[in-house]
Amino acid sequence: MADTIELTNYLRERFDEEKIYLMGESWGTTLGVLAVQQQPDLYHAWIASGQMVSQRETDRQLYQEVLALAERTGNTALKEQMVAFGEPPYADTPYPNAVVMGQYEALGQPYTASGLHSQRHGR
Repeated sequence: MADTIELTNYLRERFDEEKIYLMGESWGTTLGVLAVQQQPDLYHAWIASGQMVSQRETDRQLYQEVLALAERTGNTALKEQMVAFGEPPYADTPYPNAVVMGQYEALGQPYTASGLHSQRHGR
């Protein structure tokens, strides 16, 4: 969170602004809320998207989803790696979280336009 304040002050100085707008997405909403609580005078407004409510619960659910993905796809190496990490909170936070984040695309359902939309737009 100190990095957020430091970056804020850098941007204020660089662009000669008294206050800036701060936006956070997902995990960044946790950092943003803490920064704004600590130094509200630095910001015009705080904008959050995908507001994080419970970091611990989100991490726990993602762990279970990655395990299920590994099982579903037959990826035994990923399953073994996740089991070795154990359920969050992780003792070595950056590395297990990086592995989980590397699975986001596979976890997400890709958007597919409806058949009617595709017909109307020739796709």
